[in-house]
Amino acid sequence: MTPLFKAGEHVRTNQCVHRLHTGRTGTIHRIFDTGDLFDVLFAGERAPLLMYRDQLEALPRQDIEYATLHREQSENERSRLHNDA
Repeated sequence: MTPLFKAGEHVRTNQCVHRLHTGRTGTIHRIFDTGDLFDVLFAGERAPLLMYRDQLEALPRQDIEYATLHREQSENERSRLHNDA
């Protein structure tokens, strides 16, 4: 089975999964041999989470730019809070 996504592609959840709400964005980190199981690294998470293909959808280009900006702002905020402590 050919995977729908490639490593490094940006995706979002299309349903509530684990502790993630619908629309949460992440990046495909690893593709398992079955082609329908992925390790996805979500912003704010320390490790990739296992996700099935039917739990994900491709992220439109304009949303990729927004997600990248939001992730950078979150990382800067965490860094600032850590430095203030």
